[in-house]
Amino acid sequence: MISSLYIQSKFVLRDKIIIISILLPIFLGIFIRVYTPDMMTVGNQIAVIKDDLSDETIKKLREIAIVTEFSDLNEVKERVLVTKDEIIGVVLEHSAGDYKYVLEGNETTRALKDLDVIDNYLRGNNTVNKLSTEILPNSDNEMKYFLMTLTMIIALYMGSTLIAFNIIEENECGINNINKILPVSTKQYIIYKIIVGLIGTILITSVTGVILIGKAYFQYLFLFSLISACCSSCLGLYLGLFSKDLISGIIYIKVILLVFIFVPVIGFIMPNEFTVFKKLFYLIPTYSMFEGFWSIIKFGDVTSMIKNMAIVLAHTVIGYVAYYYISKSLE
Repeated sequence: MISSLYIQSKFVLRDKIIIISILLPIFLGIFIRVYTPDMMTVGNQIAVIKDDLSDETIKKLREIAIVTEFSDLNEVKERVLVTKDEIIGVVLEHSAGDYKYVLEGNETTRALKDLDVIDNYLRGNNTVNKLSTEILPNSDNEMKYFLMTLTMIIALYMGSTLIAFNIIEENECGINNINKILPVSTKQYIIYKIIVGLIGTILITSVTGVILIGKAYFQYLFLFSLISACCSSCLGLYLGLFSKDLISGIIYIKVILLVFIFVPVIGFIMPNEFTVFKKLFYLIPTYSMFEGFWSIIKFGDVTSMIKNMAIVLAHTVIGYVAYYYISKSLE
């Protein structure tokens, strides 16, 4: 079996189109990472208004964080919205005699813990007080998370092209006819293709995921990628099965790619008032994949990821069972 997998892998990697498919999402991830601000950098940084806090308070804050002074509240807000790092704005509400905290709105768990530390430090006690916070809207971050999630979806789809082009080339080169006279059952054939596709897909999505979001939630990201890769590999089997030649295969792949990306995009931009219609999108596995990656990448919501993973798993099981009987009937 290992020798068969080696031959399959070697055959896959000799195709330039497949190599491009592997590298495309990785390069896209690097582009997003390099040309968009680093959202994962977390540090103890505080923005304050000059002469707003007492010298004693500023001195106190400098003991636990880097303090930067700005001329007014608007400058503090502008600095907080810079997404290359995470910085907390601390402002004194003179009328109430209390502190107000200006946040970007997408802080990590660590940054929120830093906020509690800062608040306790300022108040000189060990209790977590109710914080007066102002969340600033940041549409750039929303779009950035969207691009990151969509890149993960593209990485999964590129994995399915590995299997599709592999099967198409085997058909065109006549290797498929040789396979028919070899003692290889339909189940073994499917398993070989799935394993090759899984290895490629997991490799692509894992590398892309690390480039985009670092090691945060990597174990959950890997688990969800594994289940989604099984579904993507199933799609690759169908593409290879129904493609008569390379030209028809490329056409099918382009059309399916549009659907693969189009459904999550529509679901993303559709207003919440259309929740009933959005539920219909779960009939397309790519929507559950998108929702699962989105919940992890933006919110770190493991519960939502597990729910979407179950839906993807159901699609995968149904898809493989249907493929087995369809391929058997076409023999």
